[in-house]
Amino acid sequence: MSLLVLEGKDVRELLGFPHCNDRMAEAFRELSRGTVTRPLRSVLSIPDRSALLGKMPGGSKHPEIRGVKLITMVRENRERGRPSH
Repeated sequence: MSLLVLEGKDVRELLGFPHCNDRMAEAFRELSRGTVTRPLRSVLSIPDRSALLGKMPGGSKHPEIRGVKLITMVRENRERGRPSH
C-alpha cells in the first residue's frame, strides 16, 4: 500500500463540488450508522507553548478508507499577517 498525500489544491482539482457534496452526505450517513471510527482528537503542545499540533484520525468499515488530519496552530502567525492554522 502506498501513502497518498493531498493538499487543498489537489482536492479542489480532483473533486468538483457536486461529487464532494455526495461523498460528504454518504460519510455522514455512515457516521450515523456507526460504521465510522473517529478516535478522540489529540493535541500536542510545543514545549515553549508557541504552537500546537493537532491529530484527527478516522476510518470506515471499508479497509481502504482511512485518514488523518494534521494541523499546526502557531499563535504568533496572526501578528505576522499569516493564518494561525
